[in-house]
Amino acid sequence: MKNVCGEGIATASTCTTSRTRRKARSFHSLILARTGEGLVRAKKRGVRFGRPLKLDAYQREEARRRRDAGETLVDIARTYGVSHMTIARAVEAPSI
Repeated sequence: MKNVCGEGIATASTCTTSRTRRKARSFHSLILARTGEGLVRAKKRGVRFGRPLKLDAYQREEARRRRDAGETLVDIARTYGVSHMTIARAVEAPSI
């Protein structure tokens, strides 16, 4: 005798669990597809992903000028309230 859930003997709880798992997998793939589509649409609109920058373009350029003038990263960072590593990355990064 064939079982509704598949071959062999199955109790009502294993049959329900099996159905729930199949449904969850189906929903998971729908979520992944919709998320991927949403990311593509957002990128086309020019949305910037990731953590927001601590310094704006003017501050980054000013930090580059100050570094080129010989000021230390720590002193520059102190004026903006960020770490010296943030200034180091900003000075090294190409202008955006």
